[in-house]
Amino acid sequence: MNQAINTIIVDDSKISINMLENDLKQFEEINIIATTQSPECARELILKHKPYLLFIDIEMPGKNGLELIKELKEEIDFDMLIVFYSAFQKYLINVLRVSAFDFLQKPYFPEELDEIIKRVIEKRIEDYSEEIFYSAKDKELIAMPTSTGYDIVKKTDIVMFKYNSSARIWQVLNNNNKQYKLKANLKAKEILNLKSTFVQVSQNCIINLDYVSSIENKSMRFILASPFDNIEIIASRTYFSKLKDCLSTL
Repeated sequence: MNQAINTIIVDDSKISINMLENDLKQFEEINIIATTQSPECARELILKHKPYLLFIDIEMPGKNGLELIKELKEEIDFDMLIVFYSAFQKYLINVLRVSAFDFLQKPYFPEELDEIIKRVIEKRIEDYSEEIFYSAKDKELIAMPTSTGYDIVKKTDIVMFKYNSSARIWQVLNNNNKQYKLKANLKAKEILNLKSTFVQVSQNCIINLDYVSSIENKSMRFILASPFDNIEIIASRTYFSKLKDCLSTL
């Protein structure tokens, strides 16, 4: 993953630009690709560079930041997190209406900027994970997020997916007993589309048929190949009936 978060700063005050730019330099993930004091110039820079993060002042002469973003709405066909900042909190409602990522009030405290950048980094990792996951449909390898980056995993090495209802995420068990957490809001059908041998056996379980050694018809129990044969997997009646129909055509 390219860790750099390309960033543009738009503010009619050069002093404000310099201050924010210096504060952002403490974050190694942030890459400031352009700054400008002109709303007209900002339009060109945004469409040309397609930044992932935009800091834009609201009150500027000629055209304010809110007006500029509204005009650009139809032309922005890329992911961009917008952080409006202003000395006046009265703009907060308007900022929410244009689906801004956040609002930073001048003068800001360092911890306020820290919190915003932390959320930006988390969102970038989540978005990148989503890009990798969806691009994996026709590929054999998937990048699984870890605390330090990504593990490259073969689809054939995935034993099963279990849904963690308390955390509301799908978790992966690999054949080397490693476990991974997938992105939030991932749907079961999106997992099933990745490989034909991924089948859902219950609301909270998707298994790879390549690791199933036998199926008990009466108990609807799936027995996995060793060393995973100690994992208890009982199919729900609805999914078991669908699976039997599928297997009977093989």
